[in-house]
Amino acid sequence: MSNAPTIDGVDDLVEVGRGGTAVVYRGVQRNFGRTVAVKVLNTVVSGEQQRVRFERECLAIGALSSQPNIV
Repeated sequence: MSNAPTIDGVDDLVEVGRGGTAVVYRGVQRNFGRTVAVKVLNTVVSGEQQRVRFERECLAIGALSSQPNIV
C-alpha cells in the first residue's frame, strides 16, 4: 500500500525524494496534461519567517516551471 498523499487534481503520485522537512512526489496533473512535482512538508509552517521562506521558495520554483530544460 502506498504512503503517497491524496491531492485533488493530481494522480499517480510516486515519491521521488525525501529530506529533513519534506517529501517530494511526481504526479500527473491531467487537466493540464503535464507531469508535476509536489512537495509536502513534514512540519507545520508556524512562524512568519518560515511562511515567508516557504512562499519565496514557491515563487522561485514556479518561475522555473516554463523552462524547457528544467526537470
